[in-house]
Amino acid sequence: MDESRKKLNVTEKQAYVLDTYKDDPLLLYIIDRQAQDIFLKYAQDFFENVELDKYYTNNTATQLLGFKYSQKILNMLNDSKYSNYLKPFKKGNQYRHNIEILFKLLLITFLSESLLLNAPDISTILGEDDTYTSLNDDSERQNNSSRQNINPSFLKGLIEQELKESKMQMQDGFKNFVEELERRTQVKDQSYLKMQSTLLDHITYNDEINRKELELVQEKSKVNQIRTELNYLESFIRTEERQLAENKRTIAVLVDREQETAQQASLNKKEEMTVNIPVVSGKKYIPRFLKNFLFIEEGEDLQEQTVKITKEIDKVEVEQIKDRQANLLKHIEDLTLEQGNITASIENSKTHKTKLSDELQQALDTVKQLEEQLQGLKSNKSIETLKNQLNMPSKE
Repeated sequence: MDESRKKLNVTEKQAYVLDTYKDDPLLLYIIDRQAQDIFLKYAQDFFENVELDKYYTNNTATQLLGFKYSQKILNMLNDSKYSNYLKPFKKGNQYRHNIEILFKLLLITFLSESLLLNAPDISTILGEDDTYTSLNDDSERQNNSSRQNINPSFLKGLIEQELKESKMQMQDGFKNFVEELERRTQVKDQSYLKMQSTLLDHITYNDEINRKELELVQEKSKVNQIRTELNYLESFIRTEERQLAENKRTIAVLVDREQETAQQASLNKKEEMTVNIPVVSGKKYIPRFLKNFLFIEEGEDLQEQTVKITKEIDKVEVEQIKDRQANLLKHIEDLTLEQGNITASIENSKTHKTKLSDELQQALDTVKQLEEQLQGLKSNKSIETLKNQLNMPSKE
């Protein structure tokens, strides 16, 4: 164990690890994308806490890498796409992870979370197939970047980094420019202060352009989100309106059936059923089995028996018809209630659609305003204007 490595600070540990694994394909990919500074910011906590000569268990490695569960490490170790790259070490039945394994796990996690690469993409970078090539020329960089989805937070980080670098370049240019003016003209203090103020205004102007460009990108993203939501709402409203029309047709059919059932019940109340009773020796005779079947008691008048039979049979049929009628009315009531809910849902969706349409128009107006502001800034503030303010001769 090298005792000197235990005393390294965060910056020194970063430099040591990046130099040791400078040929790592995933690290080269990040450098190709000019995302090294973003990666170092992403890995800040890792470098603050890692010990370069220590071996870590799954649980301690999980905490060091900022994972919620140790299973995430096991999933990557057991993934065949990473087996040749990670080459994990086991002591007995337990994994032991050194700085090399931990750094590689960190690279994989950064690519998946910040650059939105999936496992096959990362496997391609590692050389499992021939689809990945280094992005050293501009045409290849443009073709690959157009196919890659960029995380909005990552895009924002890149823009902020470019703003920072642009400001530093302007400051360096300002310094060199001042030195050249002093060498040629021996500018007096008052002239120097005027020139300094003008150049600072120019730097501020460039920063304003960069900020407006960032606002324009964010506002266009908002426009796309609103349009997506509007398309969904229009599809939802069309679906609900089709369901509303279908329910209306169903209710009309059920109402017709209910009216037919009511008419049938009314007709059945008027129908009567007569029983042919045999005559024996001039007298009406009812056999015993027919008495039992028709619920006729001894001594009852035959005319009354006929009425009683008709009433019993009518009662059963009418009750059945009433049940069917009640079921139809219940179904009609449920569909009518559903119609009310669907109508309310459509109205709410249309209200929300109107609100989104207003927001979309506002966003489009903002985009137009930002584009006009950018065009004005870029056309009205030129280097010749700056030279005129400084009373400098322009190059012929």
